[in-house]
Amino acid sequence: MTGAGVMVVFGDKLSGTFQSGLLHGPGKITYGNGDTFDGVFVQGVRQGEGKFVSKEYSYQGMWHNDNLNGTGKLHVST
Repeated sequence: MTGAGVMVVFGDKLSGTFQSGLLHGPGKITYGNGDTFDGVFVQGVRQGEGKFVSKEYSYQGMWHNDNLNGTGKLHVST
């Protein structure tokens, strides 16, 4: 798939801009467990600004190669 769209893969819902079947550019993943990531992807990898939200914590900030990286805000649920 290339262009804007929605895909469901192994229970995870991916929406946004796709290139060759991978999220590329702005997008959102809603994971099967309810966690979400809303941000920028490069060839299916979280890269750049994004926000991850789970029951345990949320993080808004920079990502590099699918990992928290650089400046951001982490909020741990109590």
